[in-house]
Amino acid sequence: MYNGTSFAKNYDSMFSGFESNGLVLNQNYFVYNYDWRKPLANQIADFNLYVNNLGLISGEKVDIVGHSFGGLIGRIWTQENPDKVNKIITLASPNFGAVNVYEMWNGAKISNPTDHSSIALNILLALQRGRYQTAVETIRNFAPSLNDLLPTFDYLKKNEVIISPPQNNYLNNKNLTVSSIYDKFLAVTGLGFETKEWINLTDRTIFDSVLGQWSQGRPISYVETDGDGTVLKKSASFMDDGGVNVVANHGEVPNKSVNLVLAQLGLGKTITEITLPSFNGAVFYIGSPASMLVNCGDNDLTDTDGFILVANKNISDCVVKLTGVSNGIYHLVMGNSADDESWKYTEGNISIGETKNISVNLIDYWYEQMLRETNILLTEFPININLKNMKKAIIAKNRLNLIDSYMLFRKQKLETIITWQMINYLEMIINIEVSNPNYGISNSQKTLALVSKSFVNKKVLNPTVWQSLNYIQGEELLSTPNYGRYLLADKIFDMMWH
Repeated sequence: MYNGTSFAKNYDSMFSGFESNGLVLNQNYFVYNYDWRKPLANQIADFNLYVNNLGLISGEKVDIVGHSFGGLIGRIWTQENPDKVNKIITLASPNFGAVNVYEMWNGAKISNPTDHSSIALNILLALQRGRYQTAVETIRNFAPSLNDLLPTFDYLKKNEVIISPPQNNYLNNKNLTVSSIYDKFLAVTGLGFETKEWINLTDRTIFDSVLGQWSQGRPISYVETDGDGTVLKKSASFMDDGGVNVVANHGEVPNKSVNLVLAQLGLGKTITEITLPSFNGAVFYIGSPASMLVNCGDNDLTDTDGFILVANKNISDCVVKLTGVSNGIYHLVMGNSADDESWKYTEGNISIGETKNISVNLIDYWYEQMLRETNILLTEFPININLKNMKKAIIAKNRLNLIDSYMLFRKQKLETIITWQMINYLEMIINIEVSNPNYGISNSQKTLALVSKSFVNKKVLNPTVWQSLNYIQGEELLSTPNYGRYLLADKIFDMMWH
């Protein structure tokens, strides 16, 4: 049982192990793909329907092997259907929750950017961000499952004092009766990697309060201990479940456990362990109605189920070619796996057979994205002078006039959903056009932005949602240093105050 992420190869060796022992896919071994976004109770119901449709004869039992969230689904389903299960094996499953989920659920912060599930979350945020004002709203509406993965143990401290965490009643209640399946349950735990055990918090800002994020507090530091980098040792297994430890990170646990699983299931033939490289590089995802080809200086790569991953490359190294497979609007998401702030989203019309070449660093492309978003705003505000000036500046490629008219419109109409995304395009335009190394990130520019942030934080005593969203975005811009980010952050803070 796994999460169906098409580019993840973590399970190939497990499937190979089954097949080397004579098992045949969809005859005597089955792969269940689950929708990781759904609440845990819904997942259990979906899996129950899947098993019931396998056509088991009376008294026949199943063996379940599940990784991460998949193992959690299988374990709880086993508790509810013990007579149908011979063996349940969980691999690196957060049986007591995962600490980094607090940051995802309360602040839309992706803590393990190179993990495949985190890549999927970044894609989700990029695709859906325009439908909600905040990233937290996006996460909670499109991945409610995260609420079921909050830890059931203490993990938050403020000023060295333990504070009560958000309650995870569903998981906690299921854990109270897990001993009923100990005779058929094996938990495999990944060890050898520093994993978050405690989050040290500070008070959330007034802007956080307005936006409903960081309810217990804003993270400032962490205490780590042994685990697989995502799930703690103490979270992956129960005291009396007879669990087994392997030295592996979260994604490697299935591969490192293949022969152990085969032995537990009574399959005698072992296989040679395959070393799976961890992924770090550029990620591209295309939504219908287009196919995608990416070239990052080497060979052309075509998408598999919409995904292309290019190891050890930056999206700015690559050129994307889209081909329409039908008429409609394509949705393209790009990002660097190790950089949460790098994720970009764009869309556009494409017709069947039409091709579009997209260079991530091509200045015309980013002006085109600004024009597309401006035209969308003009449908709602057709006579707005600031929008008209934005369009003129885009056509003339006048960066300074574009930024000024953009800030004036954003303040005039208090708009943040579409204009939030446009900041990414402005950043790219600035950093491409201001290529003189003497500009760089000057100390004066950096100081100006930080002073502006501090000034606004002190002066805005009762912020509106609009002011809070702007402050949070300015803060995000300052989290990763480059000239365009500091410049735009300073202008956002200035816009809020004047």
